[in-house]
Amino acid sequence: MPTFRVVAGLLAATVLTSLGATATAARATDASCGPSAGYTVCLDAPPDPLVGEVAISATASGSTAHISSLNFYWGATLLLVDTEAPYGFVWPTTKYLDGAGTLSVKVVTSSVVGAAVGRSATLQNGNISSIQQNPSDWKSLFAPRDVPVNREPVIAAVGDGADGTTDDDGVVAAIANESPTAVLYLGDVYERGTYPEMRDHYGLAAFDDPAGTGTHWGALAGYTLPTLGNHEAHNVAAWQDYWHQRPLYTANDVGGVHVVNLESECSQPALGGCAEGSAQYNWLQADLANNTKPCVVAFFHRPRVSAIQQTLQLAPIWALLARNGGDLVLNGHIHDMEQSLPLNADVQANASDSHMVELISGAGGHNESTAPASDSRIPWRVRNVNGAAYVTAVGGSTGVATRLNWTFRDVAGQPVMDANGVAGTGSVDCAAAPIDATSPTQPGKPSGSGTSPGAIDLTWDGSVDLDSPTLTYQVFRDDGTTPIDRVTTDQPTVTYRDTGLAGGSTHTYRVRASDGSGNESPDSDASDPITVVGPVLSDNFDHGLGAWQLFNVSLDSGAGNQAPPSAKLVANRSGAYAYRSLASPYRSLCMSEAVQLATGNAATVIMRLKTAGNAGIARAYIGADRVLRVRSDVTGKTFSTTRPVDSTWNTVQLCVDVASTGRIQVSLNGNQVGSWSTMTGTTEIGRVQFGDSELKTFTLNVDDVVVS
Repeated sequence: MPTFRVVAGLLAATVLTSLGATATAARATDASCGPSAGYTVCLDAPPDPLVGEVAISATASGSTAHISSLNFYWGATLLLVDTEAPYGFVWPTTKYLDGAGTLSVKVVTSSVVGAAVGRSATLQNGNISSIQQNPSDWKSLFAPRDVPVNREPVIAAVGDGADGTTDDDGVVAAIANESPTAVLYLGDVYERGTYPEMRDHYGLAAFDDPAGTGTHWGALAGYTLPTLGNHEAHNVAAWQDYWHQRPLYTANDVGGVHVVNLESECSQPALGGCAEGSAQYNWLQADLANNTKPCVVAFFHRPRVSAIQQTLQLAPIWALLARNGGDLVLNGHIHDMEQSLPLNADVQANASDSHMVELISGAGGHNESTAPASDSRIPWRVRNVNGAAYVTAVGGSTGVATRLNWTFRDVAGQPVMDANGVAGTGSVDCAAAPIDATSPTQPGKPSGSGTSPGAIDLTWDGSVDLDSPTLTYQVFRDDGTTPIDRVTTDQPTVTYRDTGLAGGSTHTYRVRASDGSGNESPDSDASDPITVVGPVLSDNFDHGLGAWQLFNVSLDSGAGNQAPPSAKLVANRSGAYAYRSLASPYRSLCMSEAVQLATGNAATVIMRLKTAGNAGIARAYIGADRVLRVRSDVTGKTFSTTRPVDSTWNTVQLCVDVASTGRIQVSLNGNQVGSWSTMTGTTEIGRVQFGDSELKTFTLNVDDVVVS
């Protein structure tokens, strides 16, 4: 249980008048006042040292500009964003290391972030090298409420409400009044899911409250299953600590229903991703295989489909659910209420296998959506109404639900109607989606040739799967255990090009098919050995620079990658580069070179692939932050690898397939660090360049240029 520090009369004595009036307060604490965004702000906090849970408040007066929020900080670390007066929060100082620092507040208006007004403070909780954390007892905290007599279990679901305002408190009260068996909180604690925001905006959890009641959403915490929102993803440790070290994906049987909680921040590699073969995907596949309940409800924050946006990275997770008994998916993120048509694994409506329904319940009280967008798969949508979705597990009182009924209700407990007077209600019979346990057949033996420089073109007969016409093929090279790439297609004959290969090298390949349910085929037979055509050109400058057209480039006999010489490019507010035309154009080409960027005050291009007419196709460059990036010169779109390039010798390879939907790949020191599908034009590659032709200042050495 947390330690409480009582500050008598602090919050009760803080009185805020309307904007433009003078705020008055009987302060029994240390106050600091100063200007911020046109207001006079006074920050109140107890005297030092600060121990345990500490009440902090602030007042603002003297301006007519609308306050968007008061933002509180500990040093440079954001503590909490408060959007509604009276401004204040309880600061759990045990979640921060001991020591002296500055506690401050800033006024934020619609157009200005004001100056910080602060005071020094000292934390003293015994946190010398680590903070105090809750125990890992999350499994024992969730306790579904008893189902009232003569009633089926009801599961409430809503997200996007925990912002510390009276609006979301209204939703909490409405949910409590409905007496649900369980609550699914669909994510987002505003603004950044910090420890103070979890404690104050989500509220003190009932299971951490000595009185056992809790505050705000925390009053429901004992029977709540939460999922991580994109706002809490900024502070995953705080979210997990609040929920007593809860994992990011779990499953519970509630009210005769199998409820699966997933994580939808697919773009954050640190969280594991959502791709086929990811840890979460594999866990879900095993969980669904072991489930014995007919009704399967999944919930996660971002929607797969909505009237406003789609989350394409969730496609593997959605398909796995749809093909393995999934009935209902609940999401937040969009601040409205939406109901989809029954959808299949490919999110298609009105197909023979369309079954799984998606409900978006993001009207928890924070900034209701006003966007008027639509999607034909979303026939029912309501904006600007706070409330939640209530799912009734029909048959759940016996321990096994067979149908799910739902109703969207407002804070008064009334069914929500759309503009046409249609209520947000519906139902789905469970187990209508059969579980796919059949694996694809063995794919055919790959065959191919190395007729293109640096590349091998493969083809094989596709697998057969009666449940999944679209299959994903993993491609393995040279008996490797990690696939070099994946190909997703519904075609009976599959093709693939492997690029960036050394000229004269020989390789074998095998492939493995998997369906949308994660069932895998046996591996194909290995291909016969295939040899790569040699390089188009190779130059280590041992014979000088005479083969290149030069601009501010000289031969450096004192430096080289493996050995001198190398080409030295020196630009002083000028260009420094060399180019060479190819004997014939190529649709696919790789250019590799060793580079040593000694100095550069801006992004420096290290290589470009161009048409014979000198039109740009793609480039690789080192940014001012020394991160390796590439760009399609056809569209101007830039892609970052996040990989830094130091000032020593590094080998970079840029590979390009020219097509309306082409591909750019880049490798650093022998490891592929990026691959992107993008427009690369229609004219083949006829010229290669190293160095930067734009007006810049840099010193760059280049060696061991290979085009293949």
